[in-house]
Amino acid sequence: MKPKTIIGWLEAVAAEHESKTAVTFLRNGGPETEITYGRLLLDVNRFANFLMELGVKKGDRVMLFIPKSLIALVAHSPFTESVRWRFL
Repeated sequence: MKPKTIIGWLEAVAAEHESKTAVTFLRNGGPETEITYGRLLLDVNRFANFLMELGVKKGDRVMLFIPKSLIALVAHSPFTESVRWRFL
């Protein structure tokens, strides 16, 4: 069965390829930062849990003011359609 959400997809890929590189950020033609699927999933869940601790719930409006970066990728993921937050 194919995952129906981005988080579901990330969980499936991380389960199979936890230590493989998911994202590489380049600067001046070379890699600056890399993150594995396992670490990306962990960071996305941590950020989602942080938002829940602040009292953010489905339907609330949240504004992110951050530059393009790994942090932006992690911070955007909990807001994807049909996301399912969970505690880790």
